[in-house]
Amino acid sequence: MLKGTDNARKFYQIYSDIIKASKTPYIIIDTNHYAVSVPESKIDHVKDEITLSIHTAAIRGAHYQNNTLKFHATFDKISTEVIVPITAIKALYAKEDGIGIEFGEDNSH
Repeated sequence: MLKGTDNARKFYQIYSDIIKASKTPYIIIDTNHYAVSVPESKIDHVKDEITLSIHTAAIRGAHYQNNTLKFHATFDKISTEVIVPITAIKALYAKEDGIGIEFGEDNSH
């Protein structure tokens, strides 16, 4: 998962590159992280993770505060607040070609 300011900068740089290339950014989130809030029914319980699109067309009200990404997304026609501590992100990649970055293990949960 992401650790520290340098990895957060890498995350946002790669995210920006994916958006500029007109591709769809996806994140893989460690759902075992204590502060993650995502729809339980969408979690892959075998891997304890969830993969979400974070394209601007898929989310609303995105903001980054206190090392946490927060936004609203629609799941099964229900608007849901998603809370993702930056340290819970395992990977960021473009859906179209799989190019992105994988982050190492985090010990903060």
